[in-house]
Amino acid sequence: MSTRERRRRESPGQRTGKKLIRLWIILTGIVVLLIFYSVSLYRNFSQPSALDLKLPSSVVNDSASSILIHIPNDSLFYYNDIPLSLSEIEDKLKWEINKTGNSKDLIIDIQAGEGVAAAKVVRIMDIALRLDITARLVPN
Repeated sequence: MSTRERRRRESPGQRTGKKLIRLWIILTGIVVLLIFYSVSLYRNFSQPSALDLKLPSSVVNDSASSILIHIPNDSLFYYNDIPLSLSEIEDKLKWEINKTGNSKDLIIDIQAGEGVAAAKVVRIMDIALRLDITARLVPN
């Protein structure tokens, strides 16, 4: 039976009823989607959007003395504005440890210029690790 024959057998009232049922299904779907959307909006705005995290705090020794090692683009290292070689810096740091009596009382601030090879910074950090001194990178 073709569609044309079915339409002939149905009365105009039956066709209108089927159209109303289809329209009712579509409208019901739209209403359900609107309810879902409004509930999801309410839940998002009523709850805080950020997590309440308690991050660990850093403990900084206020009595620690800070030593600045500046590494410019040339081959020298500057220990508190005094040009020294890498081995001289290690000797100077050992002298500072002997002077203070504790390596935990020293902090090395490493300041590298633009274009400095990372290996130079790592060498200073290796010395600090060997001597058990805190090392940190600081911006220019």
